[in-house]
Amino acid sequence: MRVRMLGAFDVIVNGETVVPAGAKPRTVLALLALNAGRVVTGEALMNEIWDGRPPRSARTTLQTYILHIRKVFAQVSGMSLREVASCQLATHADGYRLSCAAGDSDLFRFDTLSSAAREAMVQRRFAEAGRMWRGALELWSGNAFGGIVPGPALQAETRRLEEARLQAMGLRIEADLQVGRVDQVIGELVSLTRRHPFNESFHAQYMRALSQSGRRVEALRAYQDLRSVLIDELGLEPGAEVREVHQAILAS
Repeated sequence: MRVRMLGAFDVIVNGETVVPAGAKPRTVLALLALNAGRVVTGEALMNEIWDGRPPRSARTTLQTYILHIRKVFAQVSGMSLREVASCQLATHADGYRLSCAAGDSDLFRFDTLSSAAREAMVQRRFAEAGRMWRGALELWSGNAFGGIVPGPALQAETRRLEEARLQAMGLRIEADLQVGRVDQVIGELVSLTRRHPFNESFHAQYMRALSQSGRRVEALRAYQDLRSVLIDELGLEPGAEVREVHQAILAS
């Protein structure tokens, strides 16, 4: 089994998708996949697909969705419904559990690579960290849980994952700056600062990259541009990180 959550959601068995066509069954499978190996209560699943307002028939309807998912699994895998219910999508007293090896999930691989890359950063093994960050980011193919109509739990997880992705981008750029890959990241930072105009870490890295490449005047102009945007849009001065970079450039 292969589970893809970092982009268009998919669960692949024997080379074929087992994601059902209906929006609500897809949401059920997505929440089960996110919690693979753990029991997800029926209450949690109903809250996810009906946003805390389940109809009276919710439990029966949920059972129908689970049966539909099992039928798709059985059709693709060649197993019987009984085998699917025993081995892959099991019923428990208070919910359901999807069985999936941890390494079969792109999210697990992303988290594993990110953890290793952070450790490499702490140990100042920046070239190695950069390679691991690139590997982690290459697992992404779009917005997390693409094609899923999320309820509260998946919405929260999607926000968490998008933030983790941005942090990974920033740390990969930091690793590249530390090993002198300045010219390679400037263009990327131009795009990132435009897409995330209030992300001061990206702006600070952009200023550093410009300064390190000998473009000191442009770095100072980038600071003034950011400061104007923050004051005009939010009524705020730049934070400590950006101010420290600005002062370092002035002193250089």
